[in-house]
Amino acid sequence: MQEVCFDGLGCFNNSLYCHRFGFPPDHPDAINTRFYLYTRSNPDQPDQLDSNDRKTFGRFDPVRETKIIFHGYMDSHEVSHMVNLRESILRTDNVNLIMVNWNGGADGHYHTARLNIRVVGRQTATMIKFIRENFNSDMNIHLIGHSLGAHAAGYAGEEAGGIQRITGLDPAGPWFRNEVNPCRLDITDASFVDVIHTNANAYGFGLPDQLGHQDFYPNGGSSMPGCGMFSVICHHLRSIGYFIASMSCPFTAYRCDSWEDFTSGVCNTDCSNGVCAEMGYHVGQNQSSGKYYLRTEKYEPFCSSN
Repeated sequence: MQEVCFDGLGCFNNSLYCHRFGFPPDHPDAINTRFYLYTRSNPDQPDQLDSNDRKTFGRFDPVRETKIIFHGYMDSHEVSHMVNLRESILRTDNVNLIMVNWNGGADGHYHTARLNIRVVGRQTATMIKFIRENFNSDMNIHLIGHSLGAHAAGYAGEEAGGIQRITGLDPAGPWFRNEVNPCRLDITDASFVDVIHTNANAYGFGLPDQLGHQDFYPNGGSSMPGCGMFSVICHHLRSIGYFIASMSCPFTAYRCDSWEDFTSGVCNTDCSNGVCAEMGYHVGQNQSSGKYYLRTEKYEPFCSSN
């Protein structure tokens, strides 16, 4: 077993098989994780938060819900789909919105980036603990991550504990398929975990496995209408598009064992029996756990009558 330690963060090892390839992660200075606070009073010009400087939290409102967003591989918090997500949430809800920018650790080799999210997760957990200790110990916190960022959110939830909700937007699949829970996002990382799968085929960037309490597989979860057959990025990013659209457009999904059963009419679609759930932003956390299926339209706002 190998181990590497970083000042202020503790140690990381490769005792699990999933952590061996690409070990060790980059140094935190190279990953250069930054936390940017956006609110309705500063929707475009963020405050950079520093857990060693309480004054940087001047616009942080401890009474409001806090949403923390993680971008994915080869991304940053400033790419268009992350900006759209941020702006849509702030239009919908008056929250503290923190963007985690770890692009220094997301642009290199995939295996290294895959290990770097362990560092990012622990750094985020440190920030969450600072917020709880200095502002509100009972704050409602919702973590949202796309691709590798979904697993980073899982690591953060595992490290911080007591997270109310994590949303995984097409969690990264390569080297996460069929792994044990400590390797990836899972139901132990938050009180409620919901997942949207949009590129979960064998050669896609996503993950077919059920990870959360409620996993949603729009259009079967692999290939999305409106995306070209070989446009893997389009399928992968469509999870963000659906999540944004769900803020104003309902996506009713139906609990079912498989897409084949759903499309053949085998599954119960009588919502009075508790077999339905809303996919996305307004997900019903009291609904039954399981896999949920639905159809969407090709184009925005994507919601369909099924």
